[in-house]
Amino acid sequence: MSDHALWDRRQFLFAAGMAAPALARAAGKRDRAEAEEPVDEGDADGSDDSVETSNALPQKSVRGYGLSLDDFGADPTGVKDSTSALQTAVDHAAGGCLLIPRGRYRISRPIAIEKSGLAIIGESLRSESLLGSVLFKSDDFKGDALLHAIRDDKVRVHGLSISGITVDGRRQPGSGFRFVNVGNVTLDSVVVSGCSDWGVEIDGGFLCSLRGVIAIGNGSFDKGKASGGGVLLAANSRACADARIIDSCFNKNLGAQLRLAGRVDGTSTGPRDRRRVAGLTVLGCQFERPAHDDLRVPVVAVDAAERCSFISCNFVQPRGMNPPCLGLGGAGGWLSDVSFIACYFQYNGKQGAAIRGETGTRNISFIDARHGGRGRLFDFAATLDPGSIFFNRPPDLARGSGRAALSFPLMAPAVAAGG
Repeated sequence: MSDHALWDRRQFLFAAGMAAPALARAAGKRDRAEAEEPVDEGDADGSDDSVETSNALPQKSVRGYGLSLDDFGADPTGVKDSTSALQTAVDHAAGGCLLIPRGRYRISRPIAIEKSGLAIIGESLRSESLLGSVLFKSDDFKGDALLHAIRDDKVRVHGLSISGITVDGRRQPGSGFRFVNVGNVTLDSVVVSGCSDWGVEIDGGFLCSLRGVIAIGNGSFDKGKASGGGVLLAANSRACADARIIDSCFNKNLGAQLRLAGRVDGTSTGPRDRRRVAGLTVLGCQFERPAHDDLRVPVVAVDAAERCSFISCNFVQPRGMNPPCLGLGGAGGWLSDVSFIACYFQYNGKQGAAIRGETGTRNISFIDARHGGRGRLFDFAATLDPGSIFFNRPPDLARGSGRAALSFPLMAPAVAAGG
């Protein structure tokens, strides 16, 4: 491979805005350093040991900033298995950028990211068409996810960016992406579809971001029970802290479109023994049309969380479907100080309500919330503390059960009169 071709590839990545300026400066310094090195004229016998063989991998130094999956023998037609090629490329590109050109790449086992500081860049458009740079699970796929990064006892993966990639699960086992105890992971303009578990699963991460992510058709629905779904933020291993979900759409998943889950160790009841999703901000996202009718699984399930905010989000349940738009608490969860600001709820079911509040729910605020559906707005458990659910103004169509849990500072007499 010529240096000219490698420079063109890195120049393309920089021009596309996908590499940081600091990375460009580092590459420039490295180029100048190499340019100043003396030229090797060969050994005394006239041989030249610098020539690469056809089986050699691309050089690491400068070339590590602009490698392409094509360099490692991947098949963009999807006929041959590209698992080994992609795993080798991911390992070799750590500390730089890996370009995945347009095509469909067959993957038969999980791709493990074990080193920090990697940018994987594809050419997928943000759509549901499954075009662009597509990684798809083969019929014999086995594993927990197509791509995963899991911290071991010694190393935590951090500084990982994945953009412009489409994952096609093809109803094979496992999730699309799975990250456990990672830090500073960003998914940008990623599409994940057809995974039998979760589209994206983050357990115990911190400062992780999902921007422009589309999760569609993930999860499973079997014998009336829904499982998996669009995106899972969990605190099973440790707290999941300070994540961001921005401008994303979770639609038609067979389980929850989004779930915030936690863990309670043993029989302990003190807050220190509970692990929750904390500090999450969700902005401008669409959650709608779950492809199941399991009343136990809402469109968005907030089981265990604290200090979280949903801003300008839509929660939609169409006609003919009965699970709530939003589920608070339950399932052994515990949540507090969660706010929904300028959010829109549309519930058209007949067997439930747009918002369901269960045991373990407290200090929940709805600021300027609106309800445009034909069904009830809320069903709150009788065990909730009085005033634990706060509305800053009377919501539209404020019908439902469990009014004792509500707090309407601007219309307290009306609520009391209405029972």
